[in-house]
Amino acid sequence: MRFLFLLTLNLLLFSSFSYAETKFPFYLNIVGEDKSLKNLVRTKTKKLVSNFPNLTLREDKDGRVFVQLFIYALRHKNSNNSKDTIILSSTHVNKRRIVELTKEVFKKDSKSSEVTKTIAADLMLRDSGLMTHINVAAIDDVKTINVPITRFLKDLSRNIKGYYESSFFDMFKNK
Repeated sequence: MRFLFLLTLNLLLFSSFSYAETKFPFYLNIVGEDKSLKNLVRTKTKKLVSNFPNLTLREDKDGRVFVQLFIYALRHKNSNNSKDTIILSSTHVNKRRIVELTKEVFKKDSKSSEVTKTIAADLMLRDSGLMTHINVAAIDDVKTINVPITRFLKDLSRNIKGYYESSFFDMFKNK
């Protein structure tokens, strides 16, 4: 009986390690005119990302991360409700389709023209991508800023696997 218990425990431990969630990397870009608000959003986002086991925030721009989370932060000065209203919007931008296009254009025996190859290479080298998701939130109290940021990260966490679903991206996944 004891042997059966230990065997079951070992199977549970090893199976949980083998199914550990893949961490998908992303860059964070905060856009806005108010530097203190930008710093607040960056700090809160960095802190909250640890609540999502499949996300890893990358600071270094090494060219191997193809997903970016843009958060636009704006103090709404003319609000009728509150002078502390903050508008936040998030956008997911990724290069998956651009990488797939580039791979197709430059594959062996490609019939793509030089113009098409130039355009594909230019798209690949730019620090941009295709917008795939957008979310907007407004808050009247800066103390509640965690709520929309958590929602933005939850949406990214739910969608990021799809952004990396391509055999080409297997080498970029962090375990």
